[in-house]
Amino acid sequence: MLLPECIKTRCVHGFTLAEILVAVTILAVGILGVLGTFSVSLRAGTQASRLETAAAIADRELELVVAAHKEITSDSGGSSGQYRYKVRVTELPQNLLLASVEVRWFERGRSETFRLSRVFVAPHDGERN
Repeated sequence: MLLPECIKTRCVHGFTLAEILVAVTILAVGILGVLGTFSVSLRAGTQASRLETAAAIADRELELVVAAHKEITSDSGGSSGQYRYKVRVTELPQNLLLASVEVRWFERGRSETFRLSRVFVAPHDGERN
């Protein structure tokens, strides 16, 4: 029987089943890695957004304390959506005040906290509203 020259020298074109399975496995592992990275990236973006909101709330409250030029009780606070905040003003030596804001919220079943403080010169009695 005469066989074509290509078959005699194992010059067969195409892929074997084993080669296809290995290629599909490598492709699946790569896709799963990309999907895992996407999930982590999405979670980090959400956490950053919540932290940015908490920082904005804390900054706003500190600005109100400094701009109001009035005494605040040692503890005051409020809420903004899912965020709860507490403002504290403490007297320091040399006519200074320490204003601190602590913002809390819940994320994935646990409490998260952001704190921001600012030291400023206490207003004189004639400057208060």
